[in-house]
Amino acid sequence: MGSGTGRVTKRKGSNKRSRRKRTLSRALDQIHEDISGKGQFSKNGTTDLPVDFDLPGLGQFYCVECARYFITDGVLAAHKKTKKHKFRLKELKDKPYCQAEAEAAAGMAPPDNGSTSAR
Repeated sequence: MGSGTGRVTKRKGSNKRSRRKRTLSRALDQIHEDISGKGQFSKNGTTDLPVDFDLPGLGQFYCVECARYFITDGVLAAHKKTKKHKFRLKELKDKPYCQAEAEAAAGMAPPDNGSTSAR
């Protein structure tokens, strides 16, 4: 009696995508602003960063191109030799995507009001 299959447990899925989403870094256009000096960080201003106890290495070792903090200067130097860092440098060589470029791709041209002498 009672030769049923029993209770079936739900198969657990992967949470890799949700973990990746949680740790998203800054967008490429924001990093371009940082490098050009308009943004939060400038490329040569990373030596005098304010001390922040919540960040790794007290917020003193920052890679501007990758928008990441590191524990020590040695770890930052090792990071700059990695493939991820070099790929990010290659991505940053292109000019940043702008709103005018997005509108041109969608087929939206700037308004043509004609010349003022024709009115």
